[in-house]
Amino acid sequence: SVVTIHDLGYEYYPEAHPRAQRLYLRLSTSWSARAATRIIAISEATRRDLVRFTGISADKISVVYHGVHQRFQPSEPEVSAAAARKYGLDGAYLLFISTIQPRKNLVRLIDAYAQALAIHPELPPLALGGKPGWLTTQIEARATALGIAQQVRFLGYVADADLPALIGGATIYLLPSLYEGFGMTVLEAMACGTPVITSTVSSLPEVAGPAAILIEPTDPAALARAISDLAQDPARQADLREQGLAWAKRWTWERSARQTLDVLEQAAQS
Repeated sequence: SVVTIHDLGYEYYPEAHPRAQRLYLRLSTSWSARAATRIIAISEATRRDLVRFTGISADKISVVYHGVHQRFQPSEPEVSAAAARKYGLDGAYLLFISTIQPRKNLVRLIDAYAQALAIHPELPPLALGGKPGWLTTQIEARATALGIAQQVRFLGYVADADLPALIGGATIYLLPSLYEGFGMTVLEAMACGTPVITSTVSSLPEVAGPAAILIEPTDPAALARAISDLAQDPARQADLREQGLAWAKRWTWERSARQTLDVLEQAAQS
């Protein structure tokens, strides 16, 4: 058998997971890793974590990166504008899309946005797309507490069909997560031609490569500076857009499929 393991974020941020889920994840991941003939990890960061937390030999683990679906590509401005209006956005916006949960570091993102907004009141609104996960109360309340509820928009679940156009219309895509096993939306945003700001931790540097701005996710001031500087710099936006488009083209599902087949064949021959 071959098992794919995506991440061990519950080991780094146990408080971001309900206790029952944390116990299930720890036991099921350890059992699966030991029972499998071969293991696929979706990033080098996940591979290192598996060795560290389960004691599994690195020789048993192959890294097979995800790919980016071809539907993620730059959209015509009018298509992006129509998608944005569907979610109550009119004009420029900064965007985050993922499950609304503590591991995504959204309280600090809102804090950083408030700091940037205090310096540049003309900043576009911050749009947070995604269905509620768990422990979301403090995230939803933070913008109100800071007096910027009108500038922080919770979009709710974003339909798959709307993602490319909505991402492609954003001024900046933000993923300041505390931990990601891969960080798929970083590459999806790049493929759509949107400049990216993401974190220096876990898998995100290897996935973002040279085509994004990386910040320490526990430093709201650094994130505020990155947002403010990039939002005010069209030339830097254009540079990141070109770098991101080129970088995202390297990440194909064809490559992922070939490498997965290699692992399956290794398991069959062992």
